[in-house]
Amino acid sequence: MGAKQYYEFSDERAKVEIPVVLLAKLISSGLIHGNECKCLDSNARNVMWKSLLLGSVDL
Repeated sequence: MGAKQYYEFSDERAKVEIPVVLLAKLISSGLIHGNECKCLDSNARNVMWKSLLLGSVDL
């Protein structure tokens, strides 16, 4: 999928399932921010909170 094709669909949403370890890595690296995540299940919410809390300790 080229860049032009991506921008044609940029207003649509995609739901994905990824391992919690990968989610934690993406959050802690800053590639995914808390405000970008919606409709989280309980596991994802727990990972999100733990990652954000651990990240705030490192500041």
